[in-house]
Order: sequence, then structure tokens, then C-alpha cells
Amino acid sequence: MKRILSVIIPVFIFLFVLVGCSDSSDSSPNMTKAKNTDVEEEIEEPEEVVLFENAEVKIVARELVYDSIFGPELKIYIENNSNKNLIIQCGDEVDVNGYTISVLMSTDVNAGKKAVGEVTFLDLEDCGIEEIEEVEINFSIINADTWDSLYTTPTTTLYFG
Repeated sequence: MKRILSVIIPVFIFLFVLVGCSDSSDSSPNMTKAKNTDVEEEIEEPEEVVLFENAEVKIVARELVYDSIFGPELKIYIENNSNKNLIIQCGDEVDVNGYTISVLMSTDVNAGKKAVGEVTFLDLEDCGIEEIEEVEINFSIINADTWDSLYTTPTTTLYFG
């Protein structure tokens, strides 16, 4: 039994990796604007929206993909301009169309490097959400070497059209 599992598990992991690498660029609606709810300022961006930026970190929303294996995903781009290895995770506030939902998101970014990650939205069907129209999101910035929480970004609202 252990031999069978030792063969089957790596095969499934390999298949999940292959599915995650598939091209799904045609399934993404455009992000139309973002609004930092702490500042009350609207930002117009046709394709990419800066969710947070300071001297150390820049987080950009790139596209919303509906046909991911675990559910809809918001693709994000992260720049770590600091001298610390960082972990970027979704903060304590993620709302979709007015519902607080569970998400999967944790991306390691080494000092001075860039990374691409995704925020996977879970349990949308339980809330009756078929199409994502609005996302309110923030991020926790964590020191990857010490696991100290450095700060949480302000909440930003994305609108999809």
C-alpha cells in the first residue's frame, strides 16, 4: 500500500503543477478601478492596479482568472525593494461582493527580488457568487527570517467590469 501511495501522490502533484501552468489569459475580465478605502481616492487603471506601494514593497493586481483548479484567482505581481526576505499574505479583510470569504495566498519574495503570486477565492458558491464584481483586500507583510509581522497594508477595493 505504501508503494502505491508513494507512486500515486507524486503523479497527482505533477498533474496539479501542469494544470496550474495552463494559459488562461482569455478568461479574465478587466479591472476597471481601485479605491483605497482609507484614503478615499480612486485610481483608474485599465489592466493592472497598484494595490499597495511604499519604499519596501509594491503589490500590483494583474488579472482575474476564473478557470483555475481551486477556484477564481487574482494574479498579483510583487516587488520586494527591501533588504529583508518577506512573506506577503492576505490580511484580515477579504470581501467579495459584500461577503467576507476565505482565501489562499502566501508568497515568499527574497530581498531585492520580484515574484508573481495569486489570491485564490474559496467558497464563492456558498455565498451565491457566480461573478466577482468587487473585491476589498489588504495584505500582511511578514519578515520571512524572523516571522515578525512588519505591517498590514490599507484595504483597497477593486471593481471588475
